[in-house]
Amino acid sequence: MATLDEYFEGVAGIVINHGGMIDEIVGDAVHALFNALLDLEDHPQRAVECAIAIQAWSEDCRRHAPAAEIELGRTRIGIETGLAIVGDVGIRSKLDYTADGDAVNMAARLEACNKDLGSAICVGPAAAARCGASALRPLGQLAVRGRSELITVFEPWPSDAPPTWREAYLAAYAMLDNDAAHAAMLLQKLMAERPADPAARRLAGQLPAMRKSDRSPT
Repeated sequence: MATLDEYFEGVAGIVINHGGMIDEIVGDAVHALFNALLDLEDHPQRAVECAIAIQAWSEDCRRHAPAAEIELGRTRIGIETGLAIVGDVGIRSKLDYTADGDAVNMAARLEACNKDLGSAICVGPAAAARCGASALRPLGQLAVRGRSELITVFEPWPSDAPPTWREAYLAAYAMLDNDAAHAAMLLQKLMAERPADPAARRLAGQLPAMRKSDRSPT
C-alpha cells in the first residue's frame, strides 16, 4: 500500500503539472482528464507530454525501493481525444465528477493494446492528428473492440532515436503495403541499428518476406 501511495503521488503530481486533472484511481490505474474542468489549449499535446514524463518517472521509480522490492510492473498509458459527457454522476449519497464517452473508452482500450505492441504509450488517431507530426511515430493498424474498422495508433518517438533512423522508419512504414521487399530491407537495417526497438520488430513481423528470413539459418 505504501508503494502504491508513492506511485499515485508521483503520477498525480506530473498530471497536475501538465494541466490535467485526476478523475479517479481504480485499483492500480489512474484516470486523468485534460481540458476539464477548464479549457486547456493544446490539450492533446499536453497529454502526450505528460505521458512521456510519467513513463520516465515510473521507470526510475520501479528501479528503486520500495517499488523494486515488490517488482512493480511497467506503466502503460492510453491517450485519445474527443467529445465526452463530463459532470457529476452517482447517487444522492455519493457523486463522482467524471467523463463518459467513446474517447474515454478508447483510451482504456489503447492502454491495454500496449501489451501486444510492446509499447508503453499508445495514442489514438484523433489525439495524434492534433499533435505535431514530428512528435509521434505510427505503430500500425489495430482492431479495437467497439470499432468496425482498423485504426492507426501512434507512440512518441524514442528520445535516443537519431533523425536518420526516424526518417528510415517512416520510409519503411510507408512502403509496407506497396513495396514489401524494400520495406523488409529497411527494417532489417533498422533492427540491426536498434535491436531492442519493439516497433520496428513488430512491423517486420507483418511482412511475409521478413518472417521467412527470420526462420532461415544464419
